[in-house]
Amino acid sequence: MGLDQTPWGDEIRHYTWQENYPDDTSGIKFHFYRMATPMHDHDFFDVFVVTEGTVVHQYNGEEQKLLGVGTLGLARPQDTHCFRTIEGTKSTHFNIMISDPVCRQLCYALGEGLYRSMMQGDGKGFYQLTPCELEHFMHMTDLIMSASE
Repeated sequence: MGLDQTPWGDEIRHYTWQENYPDDTSGIKFHFYRMATPMHDHDFFDVFVVTEGTVVHQYNGEEQKLLGVGTLGLARPQDTHCFRTIEGTKSTHFNIMISDPVCRQLCYALGEGLYRSMMQGDGKGFYQLTPCELEHFMHMTDLIMSASE
């Protein structure tokens, strides 16, 4: 499997909510990626779903893992990760970025220990959406993206 070349080298980029979204007051942002990303970390949570093709995900220095359509994953503030595309193929993943304060509020609303459990776990959990769940997710994504235009 050949991976597309990236111009970033081994540099780890650090992203902050304030730098990326200085005018945001909601604490939640959405976007699609159709390309590789540099190795990076951030001070926010990143929930992602592969919506087209296959992408290679490297996570916290571990071996690269091949993720296919319908794979849902989470990158936490302390995690370092990147997405690489496979040479000659297309892939798309949808990201839901959630600021740390908003994620804490959501977790505390769902259960007292949820945030702590998410932060203490190894972060290697991936979930495979069923075709029905993926279809619903894509429908909701379309609604979200059209409302934000």
